[in-house]
Amino acid sequence: MMTRRKGAEDMNANKEIQDEMVGVLTAISIVSKRLANRLLDLDEEQGNEDETMDKEESAKKEELPKEDKSANNNEAVKPEAINQNEKGASK
Repeated sequence: MMTRRKGAEDMNANKEIQDEMVGVLTAISIVSKRLANRLLDLDEEQGNEDETMDKEESAKKEELPKEDKSANNNEAVKPEAINQNEKGASK
């Protein structure tokens, strides 16, 4: 009779341990899912910030003055060269 009682107690103990493990694993799963969602949200926010920064940088690049191109040799005309040409022409 002791053996049956001890066997039943062991089974109850195993059942309790299994139930506790199920609870712990379920909690881990829930927390993992929440963390994954938060990481996705942060990634999306950073992606939006990166897009905004890219747009701002593009706008700044468009605002930069573009150099005039020489019709003859397709090289940029430097202001020093223009000034020297004007001085030479006035002599």
